[in-house]
Amino acid sequence: MTPKLFIVGFLTSGNSDIAYQRRFWGTHTGWQSTAELLRVIKAVVLQAQDGATSWNQFIEEEAIEIMNNKLPPTGNYPEDSFYSSHTVQPSFFCQEVVLAREHSIREHMPFLYKILLVTLRLPPGNNNKVIEDNNLDPYEEELLVREGIQYESAVTLSTQSKSKKVAATICSMVAFSRNRRINGLQLFNSVRFLGAGITERMDQYFHLLSLTSSRQTALSALRTLLTVDSRELRNSMAIKESSPIGPSICIDNLDMEEQVHNHSVGHCSMMFHGTWGYIHHPNPNLLKLLDPSQLRLSLYYDTLSKVPTMKITLAMFMPSPVEEVHFEAVLKSQIARVMAQYIAKPAHPGIATNPPPVEKIDPSPPNI
Repeated sequence: MTPKLFIVGFLTSGNSDIAYQRRFWGTHTGWQSTAELLRVIKAVVLQAQDGATSWNQFIEEEAIEIMNNKLPPTGNYPEDSFYSSHTVQPSFFCQEVVLAREHSIREHMPFLYKILLVTLRLPPGNNNKVIEDNNLDPYEEELLVREGIQYESAVTLSTQSKSKKVAATICSMVAFSRNRRINGLQLFNSVRFLGAGITERMDQYFHLLSLTSSRQTALSALRTLLTVDSRELRNSMAIKESSPIGPSICIDNLDMEEQVHNHSVGHCSMMFHGTWGYIHHPNPNLLKLLDPSQLRLSLYYDTLSKVPTMKITLAMFMPSPVEEVHFEAVLKSQIARVMAQYIAKPAHPGIATNPPPVEKIDPSPPNI
């Protein structure tokens, strides 16, 4: 009997005494010694070139078997992973829901995700740094601000965050390729890319790569979202006795230029044109401070009738003496703080280093 036949017989024998001897091989208690045995077998096999090739092929077959059984559930959302374009809601695009979808992919495809994550990470000792596209000179930055040009610095993900994002995206692409009902990322991308102006041909290419759903699915999702938004818009514009002032309709025409100072291929200044609008609800806390009897249309017309005879004075546009004193105290406190921090602290400070309190503004976000 060869050693291999002995090991096979020992592991497959139905004898109760032999089975008792190997009872801990696959449990948590005995796994450490079992893993050491497997590593020893691996070391012996890898000593030969043919053995290394056969071992890699064996591991590859085992990995395929593991991944074949790892997919997210294909039932309907919110229990499972299928999002219908006929029932999609605006909350589908919230950051919390996006992170929840990525977490679900990681939980249901851990083997593939971990392999991709380890593969994408930089090896130890590699000092490669992420190259940032923002090479704006600080002095030029100040000039742009003075000219009224608004800009945002490029935000670069860390290597670790980028690797996690790429690994989760690839897992989603694989899952969608195997089963079209695992479509969270694809439906999200198809609607987002349609709004960004991606051409239909490019969308077909992304759909081929399992990055997006079909264009028809995106249009169907937009029609569903339009129905939801239309209903919310009607409810928002409805007359309510509890609110004496209705929401404001704001519509703006956009002519926005994205100015690029370091031109390169595919990276140049662009002009964006479009129209956007929103409904702005007044703050309920502010409405409570108003006198409802003064919010009548007749009083509004009466005030407008006095505009032609209104006497406009310069004092209307100038700060009051109290405001002037307050502003002066703010400037002095800032100068005193800098002097005390960088030059010297006075023995008997006569000017406070903290600015005087200001009238607090409600920091709650507007209801738009």
